[in-house]
Amino acid sequence: MDVMIPYGIYFKKCGKKSYSGFKRNHIFPYLEKNLIDKNNESVMAIVAELHCSSYYQDINNFIIKYYSSYQFLSNITMAYFIDQNFRKIQSIKKAIPKSQHKNALINSNEIRNIYCSMFSQFLDNPTHNFSTKLEPKCYQEEYILRHSNMSKIVPIVDNNHSSLSDKLSRGVREILYWQNIQFDGLSGHLKKYINFENLEKIMYWINWTAKVEVMEKKLKNVSVMFESGYSSLKNIKPIFRCGWEFFIWDKIWQKCEKNQYVNKNLIKSYTNLFYYNYSRTKIKERAGLLAISVFVSNSPLKVKIERKISKFEVFASLNANEFYKNINIEPDNDDKYLEMYNLFNNIKTSDTKTNEKIYRQNKIERKMDFLKDYLPEVNSGQEEIEKNSKKISDYFSK
Repeated sequence: MDVMIPYGIYFKKCGKKSYSGFKRNHIFPYLEKNLIDKNNESVMAIVAELHCSSYYQDINNFIIKYYSSYQFLSNITMAYFIDQNFRKIQSIKKAIPKSQHKNALINSNEIRNIYCSMFSQFLDNPTHNFSTKLEPKCYQEEYILRHSNMSKIVPIVDNNHSSLSDKLSRGVREILYWQNIQFDGLSGHLKKYINFENLEKIMYWINWTAKVEVMEKKLKNVSVMFESGYSSLKNIKPIFRCGWEFFIWDKIWQKCEKNQYVNKNLIKSYTNLFYYNYSRTKIKERAGLLAISVFVSNSPLKVKIERKISKFEVFASLNANEFYKNINIEPDNDDKYLEMYNLFNNIKTSDTKTNEKIYRQNKIERKMDFLKDYLPEVNSGQEEIEKNSKKISDYFSK
């Protein structure tokens, strides 16, 4: 059961600057850098700042992007728990009256623990940096042959006899090549099949296909869209059902029906995360989800969904509220929050003992000043921003 804590943050609308006045477009790169460097305390403080700023969709998009870029190989089943946590947050939102949405979601103990748990797992898991940089003229024959696994490409045609262009057909065929390889599941370990080298190859072709599509959209009489419709994917918006990436998901699910070892719940989570708040500009940043799904759908070994909770995750979840206390900087926050908290919990304002307790818990010294070294406040003067700009560029270049 979710509860609102008896001390917390009073909602204020945040746009280009966060709750504490940090630049929105600076915070997420800073969070990514600290996750890679495994700076536990900084990560938890930044997540608390983003949550208090009500950047829910941005946080979830970042979680998907980070997992798809760095950690889908080190923990291939974490996608299932990310998907489940997103669903929990939606359930909490539906359970709270709309009139109390803004404040209740920020101060929801359950949502705080969910975010804390997911980022704790990111900090616990190893990070893999895939090098999938394309050559400037990757669409030329010499570069295609350098990376190709196939000598002959058959054009892709849909049920209406519409076909993809030759280059897009090649890209899709190269991606699906890995789905048709036969592996002996009795002779190896899962990591010998789903490994760094194989994933890097398939991610190269996903990025290559996305780039070729952008180029060919500028040409006339070249088909880049076609219809593909598998029954299990009817929940995908029609606007996204005509892209080449949907054709690959179609083939993945068809493979799932034939593979007795495949974990369909895991594939479903990959699909949900890939199409979460989706636009076709997100193909490259979510290439990891598509790549791992191709391999898992063809896996000769059963992929078990296991949840291991580390000591750090337990400690961080138990102490999550400490980071939120440090964001309480508004002079009238306590009065506004107290009134809202009493209303939410049906507490009479004349209950002085409860009020004194809440005031006592809210008087916390601000400890988030360390972020200011790299994140200048939006309302700072130009001289201060210029003075700090060198620190920002130096930090991100490390």
